[in-house]
Formats: sequence, structure tokens, C-alpha cells
Amino acid sequence: MSHLLLAITFIFGLCVVDTAAKAQQSTPYESISTAEGLSQGMVFDILQDKEGFIWVATKNGLNRYDGYSFKVFTNDPYNVQTLSSNTIVKLFEDSKGRIWAGTEDAGVNVYDKKSGKFYRLLNTVSDASTISGNAIRLINELPDGRVLVAAAGAGFNLIKLPALPFDKDQAPAITRLALPNNADVYGMGKIKAERFGLAEWTAAFIVSTRLKTPLINWQERNF
Repeated sequence: MSHLLLAITFIFGLCVVDTAAKAQQSTPYESISTAEGLSQGMVFDILQDKEGFIWVATKNGLNRYDGYSFKVFTNDPYNVQTLSSNTIVKLFEDSKGRIWAGTEDAGVNVYDKKSGKFYRLLNTVSDASTISGNAIRLINELPDGRVLVAAAGAGFNLIKLPALPFDKDQAPAITRLALPNNADVYGMGKIKAERFGLAEWTAAFIVSTRLKTPLINWQERNF
């Protein structure tokens, strides 16, 4: 009996070792780094768009990966239709396929795939028609196509882009919305079709987006 038990234990051990070896040989993921063309190793966000491209936000540029190679987008100080900053921290694709790239301290950039150009949305202290802050935290979209952009320590913004965002005669419609006690938003998600949940360190907020006006109904629950 002891010999039979020993044999069964040995065979089971071989099966475990063989399964582990096969798992190592068929790793279900691929490691991609600067050796493959990634612009920088510090990655803040990753997004796969509707076309299948992988977008990677790094400390030194925005990367688009097609499965074979990278196309890197960076700031050109002489071209306002490039990224406003190379440090990209947040990515979002809206319902029209535009890529929103939020920066660490230079606002948010909207990439139009057809033209290959970026449209910059920046905060100007003396201009209330601009976004409320340049340090972008979160980005999401409402059912009506307006985009919510949260800025660090500056509430969030309801943004409606014109049909032709690169036309100088058509400015985006931006509505600034402040949070109670200037709360800093760290999380945002859709609860229902017309409601969004926002979270900061000590409280949660529910935003109703039913109204076309900037009026927001808040409900707060302290943790």
C-alpha cells in the first residue's frame, strides 16, 4: 500500500511540474518596453480604442501601438496642434472616436484621428470660459456627448466641443462645476444613464445630469 501511495504521489508531482512548465512556455501576455519603441518606461494609463490600437500614456509622450510598432506623439513648442505637454496621465476615447489625453499640469488634449492634430484645452486664470485647472485627474462622457473632465483641486468641467474643433471661429462650450469644500476628485463612474458618482478621500457625491443647465443636485455621504 505504501508503495502504491508513493507511486501515485510521484505521478501527481510529475503532472504538476509538467503543467507548470507548459504554462511558462505559453505565457498569455507579451512584455513591451522601450526596447520595442515605447517612448518611456513610466506608464500612467493605457487605453485600447475602437479600432484596436493601444494608447499608452507615459512621462515622455503619448504612444500608439498597432501590434508591431509604436507611433510616438510629443510636444512641439512651435506647433500648437501638438500635445501641450509630454507627461500624459489620463486617457479616454469619446463616442466620436476622439482620444482625450489629460496631462500632469498642462490641461487636456483632444486628438482628431482624421487630421492627426491635437486640440488643446488649457486653464487661463483670467478667463472663466476655459477649463478650471490644468492638472487632469479623470475624464468621462455623458449620454448627450458632453465630456466631464476633473481637475486636481479645481472641481470638474462639462465640455462640449464644436463640430470642427480646429476652427478658430468655433470655441468649445465649457461649464465649470465646483465640488463642496473644493473636494479633490479621485474616482468617477457612471451609476445610471443620467447619473455619475464622484469620489474623494472622505466623501462620495452623486451628480444628476438630466438638466441641460449647469444646475447640479448633490448628495453627500461621509465615510
